Amino acid sequence: MGKNKLNKVSIFLIILLFVLQKATFAIPVEFYSSISESKDTGMIKMTEDMYFSQLSSLENYEVIDKRPQYFDIDSFTAQKSDENIIFFAEIQEGENSSGWVCILTAIEKKSGKKNMQAKIYDSYYKILLDSKQSLRTLLSVFTNTADTDSNAIKDSVSANIKSQLESQKNIDNQSADNQKNLSIEDIAGNWDGEPYIDKIVIMRGGRGFVIFKNGASMLINITISGNKIHVKQVGKSNASYYPELPRELALKIARDATPIEWSLIQDDKGSLSGTKDTIKPSETVDGEVEKTQISVVWNRKK
Repeated sequence: MGKNKLNKVSIFLIILLFVLQKATFAIPVEFYSSISESKDTGMIKMTEDMYFSQLSSLENYEVIDKRPQYFDIDSFTAQKSDENIIFFAEIQEGENSSGWVCILTAIEKKSGKKNMQAKIYDSYYKILLDSKQSLRTLLSVFTNTADTDSNAIKDSVSANIKSQLESQKNIDNQSADNQKNLSIEDIAGNWDGEPYIDKIVIMRGGRGFVIFKNGASMLINITISGNKIHVKQVGKSNASYYPELPRELALKIARDATPIEWSLIQDDKGSLSGTKDTIKPSETVDGEVEKTQISVVWNRKK
């Protein structure tokens, strides 16, 4: 009888130790509402709930539900004493409402370090199958529990999208008058070149992303007529789309700003060059902005 009691006590102590150890090492993750412009609110809610459920099931993490609050990345500053990780998803419909684009973002509060991961899914079922692994890979850069396939996650947005695009078409040498008719396949891939932009991702379906160095992401639509490339912002403007403006001014005008647009052609070296229609501080009225057109060059990322 005494031996049975001793065994029960031992088992209880082992379980208690396990629970305490898990609680001690669990990293708090603040889960914010998902960002989306889709009219399919039911689908967005289902996907958000799925990410919450899968994140809650991961070991070593304690999920703090911040919904229905949206995370304000514009006003974020690193907090050295806060060990929490911020998480939110951006969920958008794919080209012609076919499929879904999911951009997952995690930010370590104490350092301000960001990690982003973007994937394209042709069905909700595939999001379900992939969500747990995507979350584990996204968060592993902040812990010592990295998976074997997560060592190459330093450029996760670029790598994840690139792995899903079909083999990109090599760019042929163009004639001196640059009159070759282009297609989206010719320019699909990853680009950079603007000082405040980390990368531009162009997908074969004519959609893409602009990832800013401040962590913001913008959806874009790409169309081609002959050798002329037109790129246009999709959706409402965000103050983070104007990092070159004073912060107070960007916050003031962002909501009513017209979409940013680019008019580009591909030169004989394969770069995309042309103009960008955006805004700048007014030269005549303090605290206001005016339209401007600047020269830009995008270079293909290797």
